[in-house]
Amino acid sequence: MTQNGKLTDATRAKVVDAARALAYRPNAIARSLHVNRTNIIAVVMGTQIGYFFEELFFELVNRIQKDGRQVLVFTADPTQALERIVDQVHQYRVDAILIMSNATSNTIVKSFQETSIPVLLFDRLVQSSSVSYV
Repeated sequence: MTQNGKLTDATRAKVVDAARALAYRPNAIARSLHVNRTNIIAVVMGTQIGYFFEELFFELVNRIQKDGRQVLVFTADPTQALERIVDQVHQYRVDAILIMSNATSNTIVKSFQETSIPVLLFDRLVQSSSVSYV
């Protein structure tokens, strides 16, 4: 449905009319397979969050969405194996991972470092050249 295709105006009008009649909506998942980018940022956070993290989280979500991306939240429950969260994050082919300090452990950071997905730590310093932090 891009404007730069090689269609005549009449054919384009027929396609647009058919799409409108079928209530067509672009499929972001299908598009992500084509462009190899999901526009999804994973946020991994613990189950215990205080007022500061709550305010920060909502501001973060607002800014990410204003940039045309979406947030997918994963909670790192201390009673669950961290490998489960790592597997879940990878299943969604996210474009980046933000790990909040209340969910950070060296194990989860190391697991994410082994991928080509950019990792950003918030309020936690880990000595690594492949992980950024703020």
